[in-house]
Amino acid sequence: MDFGDWMQLFSVVVALLATLASWRTVVITNKQLKLQNDEKIKKYRPFFKIKNIDKSGKNVYWFDIVNEGFPFYTLNNVRWVGDYVVIQDQFKGLTVSSITADKQTIENDRYEAEGVFIKIADNANIEGYFELNGFDLEHNDFVFRSPTIVIKDGKIKNEKNLAYQYLR
Repeated sequence: MDFGDWMQLFSVVVALLATLASWRTVVITNKQLKLQNDEKIKKYRPFFKIKNIDKSGKNVYWFDIVNEGFPFYTLNNVRWVGDYVVIQDQFKGLTVSSITADKQTIENDRYEAEGVFIKIADNANIEGYFELNGFDLEHNDFVFRSPTIVIKDGKIKNEKNLAYQYLR
């Protein structure tokens, strides 16, 4: 092989390496675009969750349901799917959480929430869930569902597992 043949072989090897590098760049770019699209979809979706659960009386519970995603999704109804539980009241409002220490009240959280009061029948042993009905900015309907709520003897047994759970 003379010098001209070696130069041609070298050119082919360089072209092959450039092709491999270009192919790798395309693969990485496609992964980045897919990741950006996934993040964009997450950004424009609602993320409803049960932020707080309080017992406010005998067999009466208060649930704070908040949207941590795209804000232009509105709830228009929350209903209980199951028996022996009645939704006493539901409303949208500003919830303020505060701590009182040394005769001084310190506000530690403030958020918009859908407040839901439920009353459970005495000695009820059931399972059920909340169904959230609403609409988006273009008036497309949507439905979200809470995790299963287990009730034994008129009391919620899986309360700790429900707080901070996203609804699907």
